[in-house]
Amino acid sequence: MEITSPETKTSEIWAELPFTDKKYEISNHGRVKSYARSQKGELIKGRDIGGGYLSIDCKVEGKKKSFYVHRLVAELYLDKPTEEGQIVIHKDGNKSNNEFINLEWCTLKTRFATKRKYIPDYSEKFVKSCKASKKTTEKPMDGHEYYKYKNKYHRISDNGSCLFIRVNEDGKWKSLAIAEVILRDLSKLKPSKAHKLAYRDWDYKNLNPVNLFWETQADKSTRLLEQRPLQLDRIRKMGQSHRKEIAQRKKDLIKKYLDEGKSIAKISRLLNIGYTRLYNYINENDLSAITQYSKKEESIID
Repeated sequence: MEITSPETKTSEIWAELPFTDKKYEISNHGRVKSYARSQKGELIKGRDIGGGYLSIDCKVEGKKKSFYVHRLVAELYLDKPTEEGQIVIHKDGNKSNNEFINLEWCTLKTRFATKRKYIPDYSEKFVKSCKASKKTTEKPMDGHEYYKYKNKYHRISDNGSCLFIRVNEDGKWKSLAIAEVILRDLSKLKPSKAHKLAYRDWDYKNLNPVNLFWETQADKSTRLLEQRPLQLDRIRKMGQSHRKEIAQRKKDLIKKYLDEGKSIAKISRLLNIGYTRLYNYINENDLSAITQYSKKEESIID
């Protein structure tokens, strides 16, 4: 497959991602479709997880895994790499341009020379970038936002749901949510795996310690509905409107059985109606016979 230049326009071609059981497709333009929820396919935007590279999440054998879009495009639409451990570079320097003609395999040793073929002043830009991104004890004045962690300034990144920094601990690079660092310094450790970072005003950029806490997904849903009373009322009304009406024949039998002194538990079993549903129906319709059932009998299961 011969590539001439990044500016060459090509028609879009789609191919299945072989390891996803035909649930995802990727084009030679770097776009990704998911067929997990729709037969027509839905475009996945992808996200920047740091460094400017786009990443997508795919379900593989029931588990969510992340993949770099440029790697997937290169593996499907470029000739196979000639050596093991080769990387993929963007010829125009734009890491969000994942069209296959903008990508090329190279080794770590040749990546700078390869990039200079397409970007003559790449060396100068790279040096400036390194100086700006270097972790230092003095805050860089390059227009970016920085956070001081362990006496060094780290550039702040934004993934759309939290602000984080990249740190090297014990020889391994990892991402740290700034909110988590702040809570940890306050001795407010993560209670369990089910707990996630939360923001009282829903603004993840507000890192005031008072605004930060841990909560589960269930707690988050409850808090969200409490702050939106109209939505909560609409959900309750929806539940009432979707409740299936008890058939008239069964209504007649309910009254008959109550008059005979049968317990609600007994009637529930006879008519195959849920106990709570039956109990609510009797209360709502003010059937005086509800007081006739024996609590002792109700506790007995035939």
